[in-house]
Amino acid sequence: MNKNQITISESVYERLKQLADPFEDTPETVILNLLDFYDNISNIPEISTILKGISDDIHEITAGVAKANATVISINERMAAILDNTNNGCQKNTETAAEKSNTFSAINGTSEDYQKSTVEISQKITIPEHGENEPTIKKFNPAKPPKLAFTKIISAQIDGKIATGWNELVAIVHEIALSSGLTKKDLSMQSLSKIFDGEYTEDGYRYIKAIDMSIQNVSSDFAWRNAYYLANEIGKIIEITFKWRDDNRASFPGSIAMFTKDV
Repeated sequence: MNKNQITISESVYERLKQLADPFEDTPETVILNLLDFYDNISNIPEISTILKGISDDIHEITAGVAKANATVISINERMAAILDNTNNGCQKNTETAAEKSNTFSAINGTSEDYQKSTVEISQKITIPEHGENEPTIKKFNPAKPPKLAFTKIISAQIDGKIATGWNELVAIVHEIALSSGLTKKDLSMQSLSKIFDGEYTEDGYRYIKAIDMSIQNVSSDFAWRNAYYLANEIGKIIEITFKWRDDNRASFPGSIAMFTKDV
């Protein structure tokens, strides 16, 4: 292969060095890479055409943003006009109300006379005494409860402790039973609930940290049975009021009830 020698300036040579891979390129391979790059560029559409397309797209987007901004400004102006009209209307209504009040005072005397007459009228109105319009509370024997499905506890307490749910009530009764002197073994024998000593949260069990035992959650019917039986065994009374949900499947939809031994 014939070789021709060319002379380049030091600055051009330094630029070629920046494009070269150390230990791989020579001045000739760097020049060949530049020529190949130029040939590839010449085979694609004019760069100016591509840039023009990009510019057109940017112009279209900018125009869309400007249109959107104009729409927002128009909406804001309309809202401001509506608020102005509303404020003016409120002011007119206030003025009208004041005029009516003055007219009323002129016809019926001063505002003090009006207040006095209002008090006299209110004293003549019979106000129902507390409890007249309150819903009737059904009463049931705790040992013979109705179906408790679709019920929620309104209030429940035993030995000063409060429960908000059926299974929480079961847990509290077990806590009280242990604090009253029963051992865990005795509690397991006397309780109708399924109990696991220690922490166990599978199969519907609920861990009660205060007694380090786990009790299986059950339906409201079984929860009341278990809570009432154990409370009766340790000589404690559960004061409870509950309500059936407005569901056709409930025994007494929407009704409120309580347990008492007086029935």
